[in-house]
Amino acid sequence: MRTFIGIEIPERIKERIKEFNEFDNMFKRTVDENLHITLSFLGEVENVNEIYKQLKGIKSNVCVNLKGVNVFIPEFIRIIYINVDGLEPLLDEIRKKGFKTTDPHLTIYRVNFKPKDKKQILETIQKYKNTEFGKFCPKTINIYESILEKPHARYKILYKVDIV
Repeated sequence: MRTFIGIEIPERIKERIKEFNEFDNMFKRTVDENLHITLSFLGEVENVNEIYKQLKGIKSNVCVNLKGVNVFIPEFIRIIYINVDGLEPLLDEIRKKGFKTTDPHLTIYRVNFKPKDKKQILETIQKYKNTEFGKFCPKTINIYESILEKPHARYKILYKVDIV
């Protein structure tokens, strides 16, 4: 099963993210129930219970700041996301348990084609580089299953790990 480690987004912040609709008519928006912060993509895993056991002892009292819109590779726009700050101590703890981590991010749009006007897209993103989406202090990290289906993937929480 395809799995990843992530953090749930509070409803109040999901509401704030909904207000950002700059690209709704151009790209595929992440549905509200799938909004999360990605910490580590695990890929295909057979024994998720073992991952839970490894993560179980993690303790990290962190607070997340969601600020600004960005893309990973400006020359090849595939994901538009919200920047995530404040998680480095938690990421260190996850790495100590033997997991590789990603740059934490909150995907808000997926781009499934080559955009015609990259310059305009990047200018729009630049315009929102300081937009505040909210702050929160997560109490858990989750192990998610990623179920690929149409019209969009579905993410199911398999385990919640208390981190405080």
